[in-house]
Amino acid sequence: IIRQRSAQSMTTSTSNSLWGDDSSEERRANSVKFKAIEIREYDQTVGDHPNVSYGPPITLDWNYSTRESIDLDEYEEHRGGRRSFREMQMNYYARKNTLMWKFGHTEAD
Repeated sequence: IIRQRSAQSMTTSTSNSLWGDDSSEERRANSVKFKAIEIREYDQTVGDHPNVSYGPPITLDWNYSTRESIDLDEYEEHRGGRRSFREMQMNYYARKNTLMWKFGHTEAD
């Protein structure tokens, strides 16, 4: 959730800061907090990325599905650890299997 401020309040807070009137209440008004997140799962498609050494690349499609919004603290409590670069990378065999089994392509394609 992002709170938008009017041009008037931005001008007021800027001019107050210039004159040294930077109270804790003013600083709190300028902070941003997030309450909930929305996770999107994007479809995959054959891509055109030039950095694939062998075989066609796979990329994210524009289509996605959403889940319900999740409280940020709850998400952080239950999410897994970050994946390494190697875990996110798809080698040739993983891409080939995805193209054949998920997209229905053959080796001749």
